[in-house]
Amino acid sequence: MNQDVARADTSKSLALHREVQSLREIWREASQSQLRKHEVSALHAWRALAHPRVIAYQAVGALLLMGLFSRFALAAGIALALSLAAVYWFHRAIHVRLEFRRRAISSVIREGDVVEMVFEVRNQSDFELPYWTLEDRFTACRHTHFREVRDPLAARALTRVSYRRHCDSGMGDFHTGPAELAFTDPWGFFEYRVRDDSRSEIRVHPLVVQVDELKVQSTPDNLHFGMHETLGRGVSVNFSGVRPYAQGDSLRQIAWRLSSRGQGLIVKEFERSVAVDVQLVLNFAGVWQLGRDSVSTWELMKDLTLALLRQQIEQGNRVGVYLPQAMHSTSGGLEHFHRVAEQIVDLDRDAILQTPHIDLLEHYHSFFPRRSHIVYISPFQTGELQRSRNALKTLLAESHPVSVIAIDTHSVWRQHMGDLRDLPIGLTLQFAELDRELMELKNEGVDVQVVRWTSVSDQWLRFEALRHSSPKDAAVHAEPSKVEGSSR
Repeated sequence: MNQDVARADTSKSLALHREVQSLREIWREASQSQLRKHEVSALHAWRALAHPRVIAYQAVGALLLMGLFSRFALAAGIALALSLAAVYWFHRAIHVRLEFRRRAISSVIREGDVVEMVFEVRNQSDFELPYWTLEDRFTACRHTHFREVRDPLAARALTRVSYRRHCDSGMGDFHTGPAELAFTDPWGFFEYRVRDDSRSEIRVHPLVVQVDELKVQSTPDNLHFGMHETLGRGVSVNFSGVRPYAQGDSLRQIAWRLSSRGQGLIVKEFERSVAVDVQLVLNFAGVWQLGRDSVSTWELMKDLTLALLRQQIEQGNRVGVYLPQAMHSTSGGLEHFHRVAEQIVDLDRDAILQTPHIDLLEHYHSFFPRRSHIVYISPFQTGELQRSRNALKTLLAESHPVSVIAIDTHSVWRQHMGDLRDLPIGLTLQFAELDRELMELKNEGVDVQVVRWTSVSDQWLRFEALRHSSPKDAAVHAEPSKVEGSSR
């Protein structure tokens, strides 16, 4: 929806859909209940028929039927029917005069921002609105559903309802709504709803995080090697300036004499003397992905890709990006960064999970510039490693410096399980075996780094080097295998 149209729609009260749940809908809810498909008691499966309105209708019908033999029962039935009609039309008068609208929210939202949703509810009737609830959905948050019970609203009164949500579902396109206001009469005979079925589309822009420096290698065959000096920050003999210390800076770069003046730690910076071609190959195939919302391998890959892309461009390197859906040829500059970032943001969950597996290293092999540095980023599992290992060896044989950044799917799984003791034994052994296979790949000359999901992943991404397992670790891994064998 166009932003101007959306803003105009929210500036006035929307035409809202109003309904009162009918007896037919109650019967449909009871007769088509999912519980009826399972082995549960008939009383529980047909529990929707215990609705107060159904009971009241049954009482009216029984009294009118008894009225054929008793004048008192006939009078009582007519009185109960008139009472129900009065209750219905009294609250119906409130229902048709209710209005509510959502205030417009900022169109510029980044990951991690806190967004406040504000509703204005106006009771234009001459009667008090009894206890009522407001429900809404905000899909940019992991806890999408909002529901709040409110106190009675006086006649001709206006109130505001607001709630805050943290944008923690990752980057991309999300929506708000539908929103619904509901209330009943004090006895629960009738239910009234005012619903806004429109959905406001919002776009959550990425928050480019910091990442440990990726050590890339240049070769004399690099197309731009030694042709010019870049203005990017890096390591060189050419001093370029000083700046305040930031997390991750090497202690060897600290200017201790300047830092002793009481203004905090000061770091020296140097110019880079060469430009390197770096190729980021991103395995977004859905078969290897794991997780949900922001705690997922694909969101971790998105953050890592943007962080590495910005890091290498700021260092003056040229970067090519290869996705299963498209490729971006080797280039540099902020325009290249924004073009790639736009496509990364557009990769939503459904598009990723439906992406078939493609051997990207072989598929794009002919597009890699000669002896450029290949960085392969993937959620690593045993099957994926077996598929990509031969292609990595081929690139090494062609004098390509190769780095593998393995997304630790175990760390993502652990966040969803909540407790390591709940992990199946076989799964634990699979991840232990995978670490050994990655170590074998490293021994063959591939630079292997591991990125794990942590609670602070939205601030800084750390590279972890593989370590040889100690005999103690081997004993720990051997013990569950005995348990697994005994369980069989």
